[in-house]
Amino acid sequence: MGGAYPLLDVDPKSPPQDFSIEIPLPMLGADPAEKDLTPRVAYLFSRIDGNTSLGELLDSLPMPPKALFESLLLLHAEGLVGFSEEFEGKYLKARPPVRTSVAPGATPPGQSAISAGARATAAPEPVSFTPPRSTPLRVTPAQVTVAPDAGRAATFTIAPSSSPSSPPASSAASAKPPPMARPLSVERTGELAARPLARLARHLGEARYSGVVTLKRAKATKHVQFFGGDPTYADSDVPDEEVGILMHKRGKIDDRRLADYQAARKAGKTPMAALMELGAVTPADAPRADRWRAQAVLFDALLWREGTYELGEPGKIPADAPRYDLGLPTLVVKAWREAPFDDKRKKYFEEHRNWYLVPSAVTPETIARMKLNPKEERLFNAIQEQTRRIRDIFELTSLFINETYRFIDGLLAMGLAELSEKNPTEAGPVDAKDIPEQFQCIQMGNYFERLSAHPISTDQDIEDALARVTARYHPRYYSNLRPATKATLEKMMVLITEAYEHLKDAKRRKEYRNKTYDRPRLEYFSDIQFRKGEIFLFWRDDPKTAFAIFESSWEMCPDIPLYAVSYALAAIRAHPGDRKRAAEAKAVLDRALARQDLAAKVVVIGAAAVRALGDVGRSELLCRQALKVSGNAPEIVHLVEQVRKQGQPGGLGGA
Repeated sequence: MGGAYPLLDVDPKSPPQDFSIEIPLPMLGADPAEKDLTPRVAYLFSRIDGNTSLGELLDSLPMPPKALFESLLLLHAEGLVGFSEEFEGKYLKARPPVRTSVAPGATPPGQSAISAGARATAAPEPVSFTPPRSTPLRVTPAQVTVAPDAGRAATFTIAPSSSPSSPPASSAASAKPPPMARPLSVERTGELAARPLARLARHLGEARYSGVVTLKRAKATKHVQFFGGDPTYADSDVPDEEVGILMHKRGKIDDRRLADYQAARKAGKTPMAALMELGAVTPADAPRADRWRAQAVLFDALLWREGTYELGEPGKIPADAPRYDLGLPTLVVKAWREAPFDDKRKKYFEEHRNWYLVPSAVTPETIARMKLNPKEERLFNAIQEQTRRIRDIFELTSLFINETYRFIDGLLAMGLAELSEKNPTEAGPVDAKDIPEQFQCIQMGNYFERLSAHPISTDQDIEDALARVTARYHPRYYSNLRPATKATLEKMMVLITEAYEHLKDAKRRKEYRNKTYDRPRLEYFSDIQFRKGEIFLFWRDDPKTAFAIFESSWEMCPDIPLYAVSYALAAIRAHPGDRKRAAEAKAVLDRALARQDLAAKVVVIGAAAVRALGDVGRSELLCRQALKVSGNAPEIVHLVEQVRKQGQPGGLGGA
């Protein structure tokens, strides 16, 4: 593009500095699904998150600058994206056109003013509202539904009522509020500085509160209606939050219509009646416009950090108030990003650096809506891990001090964390909520399982296991324990101590192991021990360590020849000169070698043991038998060579 764009007074190839740092914002509850967007425009909208500047979009998106600018203007024209007032005043030379019915000189339906290369010159037509995404829960007895209409924005249709004398579409249902799930856990009145609306709404949602919350700040008063724990309506006495004024701020009506609207208001008409008289809102769109206004009121209330709140009587809500789904989770995340943070808030945190930030449970959906960058994600995960002092959090993040304070302040405003002067959580090696389940496991487990010890543990292994589980479950390693949790830990330590007392004696441990486990399990344990013993005897030349290992393998399965001959060889080598031990080993060896159909490996290990006892002739016979049985397999040939070197360095039987 050679020159400045007609509606956006800037060359996209070389945008100025203040243009590049401008951050486009997704409009309150905007829904691209209700717009006929091209894939390119829809993709651009998906990348607009309230954090990415125009310069970053130009650099990162695979779109030509001209196409990106055209798409931005279309999103702005559709009411999906907004800019700061300074930006619009400086760079947007004409208000983006809104879709209207066809009039002389106007852009036809389905064709934007951008693609036509013309500005909107038609006389003002009634505005078709496009408020946020979620459909109202109920506006009865009339029903509000979205009606697709090719070539124009979706509108609301009012389903005919079953009763001729039904109230108008803006009246609410008289359904009884659902019962509360539990009593309220918050005070009926309080300061918003200590409990912002998002955090308050979290508690009300958990209790399934139905009623009206009154918020006051200076001369402003807001009323937020909750039904079954969800905010369903919001109203305000602030003049700037009338629907007509909000529409003017969003560019939905021009200055002339605003003046006509204000005149109608002075004449005593209600805001919605004044707009419908002017043709700015159709009767079909009135409920949608009302919900859009309620969202704007609720969003502003989420930003309040000063003032007071008062909870109305549970179960009492106005009979004539509409009930909408105001999309609280989306608004909360948007408010978190846009919440003001000034020196006063920074000073507050510096005065509370020694207080604890207590994380709350967060759903994956909420985390996804937060759209955290990598640094924020690492900080968020660290905060979620455990309760920490504010001062300690700075050691976990690479964010600047003000950024970290703002991030924490946002979590507090969203109700995703709480500040506490004292650590209110049960802290310790194991998460307190997991202790009851782990107690059941210990209670149902055998002695080895109580200590998390292997059934083939040695004396030292049992001592080490006791130290490990004590460090996990002894009450002295916990703080702020509730009485019930402390009692559970004490019961666990009784069971652990009982297991230790039984297993610390080697003889009792072996008896208990053989009695507790079935044959397949014992064979599995024996195989583990045998493989470990091979390493110490044949590779590390450490017969004493190997003896203890082979002994446990043989004791668990004494009828398996491989384990018997290995134990006998280790016993002879670990205790040279011990005639009693040699006699016992020979007896074990003879019983094993007397069996039929022995594997070649068993025979060759037996040959090594016989040679270690001094019977070279019998050893040589066994070596020949092993070679014959194996068919001179390379592995057996190698072992036989080692046996024949016995008494020399590198021999299987050792020196």
